[in-house]
Amino acid sequence: MITVTGIFARRADAERSVELLRSIGINEEEFALLVPGVPEEEVEDAVTHTETEEKGAGKKVGEAMGRGLGIVGGIMVGGAVGSAFVPGVGAVLAAGILAAAILGTMGARLGKAAGDEIDETVVSSLRHDEIHIYEEALRQGRSVLLTMVSGEEQAEAARKILLDAGAISLDEAHESWWSGLRRAEEEEYARRGHDFATNEKLYRHGFEAAQHPALRGKSFAEAANELRERYGDDYQQEAFRRGYVRGLSHRQRMVEKYPSKPNRESEKGV
Repeated sequence: MITVTGIFARRADAERSVELLRSIGINEEEFALLVPGVPEEEVEDAVTHTETEEKGAGKKVGEAMGRGLGIVGGIMVGGAVGSAFVPGVGAVLAAGILAAAILGTMGARLGKAAGDEIDETVVSSLRHDEIHIYEEALRQGRSVLLTMVSGEEQAEAARKILLDAGAISLDEAHESWWSGLRRAEEEEYARRGHDFATNEKLYRHGFEAAQHPALRGKSFAEAANELRERYGDDYQQEAFRRGYVRGLSHRQRMVEKYPSKPNRESEKGV
């Protein structure tokens, strides 16, 4: 499976693109729409109940919350809809079974909700090292639309549809994310007497490694085995290690800016 992603400044353009993608034979269970800025009162308490093992729970919650949020039809038909507060991002609406799985990797609670509704082969095709780019887009108020396709011909057709609808590609978003961070990272690296121009590639790999869902919050020592497996000997380079440590700090700043939503029962003293 191939993941095709479009990042939209306007949610309406993302939703319109869904119908266009359907016209080239993409099924609704292969869509995911993530939308930021959901008012907190719409981040339903019902989401906390989606961790149940009950078969079809994701679909039931989706149908109820879809009506409540005014998202009946489109990619919602037969799919899960929910909202959750994602640390480091804020309130996010997730539409589609695949979106529930993505939110699960981002630290929200909808991944388990979809249960048997999710095709594991589709979920395994997701690039988890791209999750931080989705999060950054959402922080900027943009909507993220993903679709899974089975071949390069359909992938090219999907990319064209998204670009024509006003999306920027994941690659563009990725470079924009790093460009926004690069000056501060270069200054910090140079302040310690190192040549950033020479070591930027290794440093960036380390910085981005710290954003991976499987490594978030892990010190360099704690993550060593996984880093070795993912990056080979590169992980032992000083530039990579410094990038990883700075990447952890960046991630922590994002989490502190958008902490997890307080448990209302705790607020009541229960």
